[in-house]
Amino acid sequence: MASPGPHLRAAQEMRHLWDLAHVRSYVTDVAKEGAHWILGPTALLAALYTAMFVRPRNYGTEKGGLSSQLLALMCICGMCIVLVAAVLIEIAGGAELPHRAWGWVQFLFYLQLFVLVYAAKVDLHNLQMSPGLKTGVIVLLMLSLSTSGNFRDAIHDLTGPAKSWWYGDARRIESLDSAVSGWDKLPPKPRLLMDSEVSDDASYWKNRCMANYIKVQRVFIRSQK
Repeated sequence: MASPGPHLRAAQEMRHLWDLAHVRSYVTDVAKEGAHWILGPTALLAALYTAMFVRPRNYGTEKGGLSSQLLALMCICGMCIVLVAAVLIEIAGGAELPHRAWGWVQFLFYLQLFVLVYAAKVDLHNLQMSPGLKTGVIVLLMLSLSTSGNFRDAIHDLTGPAKSWWYGDARRIESLDSAVSGWDKLPPKPRLLMDSEVSDDASYWKNRCMANYIKVQRVFIRSQK
């Protein structure tokens, strides 16, 4: 929040940083994301896989070690802290987080969830389960991961626009030889890449942030003729 980018964007988009007037909408947005994460089929299957195939440590038998109940409580508190932090980020930025910005928050949330399952007292590892049931869980988990939106987008990007976008960026870096940089428009953006393209207006907030980052006076997209 101390960098110039958020302030330039907020001023140009008529937004207010530390937007306390819309706290309720930010809390609702984060609560929906959290419910989607914890109820998603991939998360449930991964948690079930962890409980079935990973043998939890017996925390109570080690002198000075954490009990499983305390570890589980710490994980639940950690999951709540992650969601509260996401709300604070949205309030500070005055806008809801874009889709791709949720990745790190989601990773921290899932990390707490899987440690919670790992520390659970109900040890499914010790239950009598047929090899077919275990195989079925593994197959369902792999199918869920391989058919997820992120996986499909990653395959699309690797086989399509990622390479051409990378080459376009490389050509821009090679052309940085003056105080004013006019760039050609990049090819279509990869799906998993956050939109960071500048515009033909050198005063736009993204252009100003890019110029500040690469240490030039102005950057802009050349008009297409």
